[in-house]
Amino acid sequence: MFEDLIQRVQKAETISYTGKIENIVGMSIEASGGRAAIGDICRIYNGESGGQVMAEVVGFKNDRILLMPYSSMDGISAGNFVRNTGRRLSLMMGPFLKGRVINALGQPIDGKGPFSGGTLFCVESNHYINPMARPPIRERMEFGVKAIDSMLTIIMTGMGKDGANGLLEMRKAGAYTIGQDKDSCVVYGMPMVAHKIGAVTVQASCENIASVLLSHLRYKG
Repeated sequence: MFEDLIQRVQKAETISYTGKIENIVGMSIEASGGRAAIGDICRIYNGESGGQVMAEVVGFKNDRILLMPYSSMDGISAGNFVRNTGRRLSLMMGPFLKGRVINALGQPIDGKGPFSGGTLFCVESNHYINPMARPPIRERMEFGVKAIDSMLTIIMTGMGKDGANGLLEMRKAGAYTIGQDKDSCVVYGMPMVAHKIGAVTVQASCENIASVLLSHLRYKG
């Protein structure tokens, strides 16, 4: 009955390794005296304000640990204590993220209130999809962000046709595509191919592309 509990106690880390900050250069923090691995999340304790700053172990230099903070370092100074949590960065995932703005810790910073529910996902999980095995994008994804949902794509002067084929796939998925016209191109290569294969919604000169973009955004709005 208690075998599982006994095993957990035996495997538990009963010693907390605490170090201290030795040096700060820009956004890089050097700490000594602790024990950590790449990707570990550490807490930096600000003795004056009593606050904490979360930081990730990103490397090592001689016998020191290199940390990169996730938030402002205001008040952090040499001598502050650092403790390794032994955990990796995990974020709450779910539909509630659509159209929201978050910080590096997945916390909302857009003033629209906290999140509720969701699934905790470790950023270092081994469940990633092999990019070579991912299916091509066949439909538009709505993100709730106007600049992204508009899917404005521009192809400009240059040679080749690989970009034209990619532009065609994007237009098939619902993107609004703009091609630089022949008169304003230095090399009417890729824009010409894109226009011929039907990948371009509208052609415009280099000087008028901005106006076309604004007109489209006003229409979408």
